[in-house]
Amino acid sequence: MHPFYDLNGKVALVTGGGGDIGGASAMALARAGADLILVDLRPEPSDERAMAVRALGRRCHVLIGDCADDAVVRSLAAEALAALGHVD
Repeated sequence: MHPFYDLNGKVALVTGGGGDIGGASAMALARAGADLILVDLRPEPSDERAMAVRALGRRCHVLIGDCADDAVVRSLAAEALAALGHVD
């Protein structure tokens, strides 16, 4: 893998991680070595995507919430930092 695409040690947050586009982005980031925080409104597809990410040997934490709500975003950010320590 080209070093430009090496994301080992990085943590990415993907909104819509349970959907098609967000899910594909999450998988690409995981294949490049990133650990992930998936944010979505729907728990079931997000949990399924998290299992696929973990099968690649990456850490993955799922957060459920509406990113259009500022108070929810603040709460999700705190949860993300608590879960994986940082977001790159």
